[in-house]
Amino acid sequence: MNLYNSSSESEDEEGRRSRNFKPRVNFAQITDSQQCLEQFRMCAEAIEYVLQVIGGDLQHNTERNRTLTPQQQLLTALNWLGNGAQYHGVADIHGLHKSTVQRCVQNVCQKIVTKLFPEEIRWRTGEALASLPQQFMAVAGFPRVSGCIDGSLILIDNPKLNEKAYVNRNGDHSINVIASSFMLPLAGRGPLMTLEL
Repeated sequence: MNLYNSSSESEDEEGRRSRNFKPRVNFAQITDSQQCLEQFRMCAEAIEYVLQVIGGDLQHNTERNRTLTPQQQLLTALNWLGNGAQYHGVADIHGLHKSTVQRCVQNVCQKIVTKLFPEEIRWRTGEALASLPQQFMAVAGFPRVSGCIDGSLILIDNPKLNEKAYVNRNGDHSINVIASSFMLPLAGRGPLMTLEL
C-alpha cells in the first residue's frame, strides 16, 4: 500500500474519518431560576448583564464550522467556574470538545477581567469611603476599619512552566487568591446568599 500516492479519489474518501458533531445543549430551555443558580452559580439577570457587557467581544466573525454563540461560551465558562469540574466533564454536558471548553473559559475570563473589573470592582471614594468606618463599627464593633482582606490557597494541577513557583509550604501546587471587601457580610447558609449593607 502506497501512503503517499493514490490512484483514485475514492480510496482517499474511504481513508478519512467522518466528522462527528455532538448535539449541543439548548440553553433557551433553562427557564427555572433555581436550575440556573445550581448549574451556573448566577441568576439569569446577572448572566444577561455579563452577556450584554462582554458578548460583542465573544462574537466570532466567521461562518465556518459550527461556532459557539457568545451565550454558549459564557454559560460553558460559568459552568466550569461555578462547579469546579474538569474540562472533559463540562465538555460532555455541553456537547463540546474539552479544548473548546478551555478556550471558552480563557476567552470569557479575559473579557471579564478587561471589561467588567474596571467598571464593577473598585475601591470606594469620597463620601462612601468616609462612611465605611462607622458601618463597620455599627455591625462588628471594629473601630477605624475601611475594608477587609482575606486569602486562600486554591489547589491546581502541576503547571508545565515555572512549576516551583506554584509549590506551597505543604508541597502542593496552588495559587494564592486574595479578595478585599468593603461592607459586604456573607452568610454561608446557601449558594449566593449575600447581603450588602
